[in-house]
Amino acid sequence: MFNNSRTGGRKRWRWGRKAGGSRDEDSSRNKTLDCLHYDEEGEVESVPDHALLGPLGFRPGKKVRVLTRARFGGPIMADIEGRHTALGLSIARQIRLCNCRRCSKKDGRGHSDR
Repeated sequence: MFNNSRTGGRKRWRWGRKAGGSRDEDSSRNKTLDCLHYDEEGEVESVPDHALLGPLGFRPGKKVRVLTRARFGGPIMADIEGRHTALGLSIARQIRLCNCRRCSKKDGRGHSDR
């Protein structure tokens, strides 16, 4: 998009989002584990075929909560069924979630439904 309103008629590139490409951050459709922020939780919808994810508790229908996120593309620490597990971003991008929401602090641990 070009914006020439304050440039005296010269065309100048205006950086920003593409037209019609607004992204709804609150939408829980097509979310993956790497999209969750600190203290957000979601329900696992699908898991990639990886030998270690099943024994760690990553199965469809289980609730997962993000505890910490390392900087610069580092691992994500997740809580699933009381287990704290570190996952790399490449695996976290493959774990699909549904029913994502921000945790409330009702019981002191960030879980409102336990």
